[in-house]
Amino acid sequence: MNSRRVFLKQLGAISGSLFIGNCKNNPAEGKVPGPAAENKPDNTGPSRVVIVKSSKVFNDKGGIDSAIVDKMVKTGICELAQANTQENAWIKFYDPRSIIGIKTNCLAGKLMSTKPQLIDSIISGLVLSGMKSGNIIVWERSSRELQRAGFTINTREKSVHYFGTDEVGYDSELVSFGKVCSLFSKIVTRHCDSLLNVPVLKDHNLAGLSGGLKNYYGAIHNPNKYHDNNCSPYVADVNSIPLIRNKNKLTIVDALNVQCNGGPAFYPEWAVKYGGIILGQDPVAVDTVALEILNELRAGLKLPSLEQEKRYPHYLEIAGDSEHQLGHNNLENIEKKIINLETKGV
Repeated sequence: MNSRRVFLKQLGAISGSLFIGNCKNNPAEGKVPGPAAENKPDNTGPSRVVIVKSSKVFNDKGGIDSAIVDKMVKTGICELAQANTQENAWIKFYDPRSIIGIKTNCLAGKLMSTKPQLIDSIISGLVLSGMKSGNIIVWERSSRELQRAGFTINTREKSVHYFGTDEVGYDSELVSFGKVCSLFSKIVTRHCDSLLNVPVLKDHNLAGLSGGLKNYYGAIHNPNKYHDNNCSPYVADVNSIPLIRNKNKLTIVDALNVQCNGGPAFYPEWAVKYGGIILGQDPVAVDTVALEILNELRAGLKLPSLEQEKRYPHYLEIAGDSEHQLGHNNLENIEKKIINLETKGV
């Protein structure tokens, strides 16, 4: 039996009981079990977003200090969950019995992609909460992109899986919402029942902002169709499809290095060592806070705001409207907590 057949057999073993979407025009008809039940935000009160920063996360050689990243993740998840331990925090968002897909962003190569150290810290927390490492899938559009970002492809049973959609393909059923009609990665439709979104905070030459919501363009087969009009309303529509809306429980933005202009590719002259991560359940609120940070960093580089460049991501407003109801896009409805590890003394 060749290695690909062995790999697919292993995936089948961990995902045999999961939901397989079977609806064409109304994916909401599919009943997703367990932790993927309907995931509507509570819009009656403010959404909580936590920013954790550390000036010491970069070592003397410019690399990432894994121990500091561990502290950032632990501090952030405990603050967001209002829990006293990391184990109790993670369990508020993910059932330890679930199979979780961690979506990275590895388009721009090693210097401006989701950091392996951040993913390692997240995985450690999930395992502490009781999740089996073999029930965790770290994924991207392609295995090659993961490798370029510093990840090692792994499909061994009983250990964390790292692979791209190119290994398993896209599902055969088109699903739609609004102006979007796409095939979704089988990683989303067949092989996991919860999602955790770990994008990178970047400027985007067409969308304006590449954050959490935009990151799920990496889950569909035809993202090139949905970049007109600063990706509005398409980003909001993709995230409103129940395969994403119901499964994504948490967004943790990698804002260690931020691409402030010229994105989504890496341009060192416009890259800033912000040294932060941004956490939240409300994906719109997280991106709204990320946009505020991006514009502040752009101002520090004497760059015009995205509004001035006519690249404002209006998809955030659409994501928060009465049709989509994905979360809050107004800072007045967002409770923002900023934690500096050095000031806090963690």
